[in-house]
Amino acid sequence: MPSSSTAEAGTLPKVRIFVEPDKLDDDRAILAGSAYHHIKNVLRMNPGDTLVIFDGAGRESIGVLEAFQAENAVVRILGDTDRATESSLELMVVLCLAKGKKTDLCIEKSVELGVDRIHVVTSKRSVGRLSEESAHNRVERWRRVVIAAAEQARRTEIPVVERVQRLHEFLELGKPDDTLGLIFTVGAAPDPPATLRQR
Repeated sequence: MPSSSTAEAGTLPKVRIFVEPDKLDDDRAILAGSAYHHIKNVLRMNPGDTLVIFDGAGRESIGVLEAFQAENAVVRILGDTDRATESSLELMVVLCLAKGKKTDLCIEKSVELGVDRIHVVTSKRSVGRLSEESAHNRVERWRRVVIAAAEQARRTEIPVVERVQRLHEFLELGKPDDTLGLIFTVGAAPDPPATLRQR
């Protein structure tokens, strides 16, 4: 088993790649699919190059690219970074579906701000409309957006993207008593920061 590392973010390799948890063990990681394509064909990495890999569940490791085998990249693990990157708050954002790729941008920025869970809802006045199949495909795309944003923001956990729901379905779920719910809307009188902190 490799020794643990406590490297600071400034000393970590610049390349950062998500790997499915079942493809990362104590001393090796196997990168396949889009991760393999990205480091081989986009970044043009070579055996011996170092990178950071993370499993989206809190583990982040420094590794060295060992070899390309068939459609996989084998990474030898040098050690875990043991960085604490996640907020102690549990943050969830609920977005109304917007036209075009505006929702993608909102999701990307939400990940960068530290959100843990993302719900996209449709409402009576939503501009966008999705069939069941389109909604499924869009969620899969948003999950790829989330992974890319987490890689760039150096987060160690991957936020959850829930299935698309109608707004009233989401509201029927209710919320825990100890949860603070905030609604952001154009034209509302703003609460002072001190009031938000007090809540």
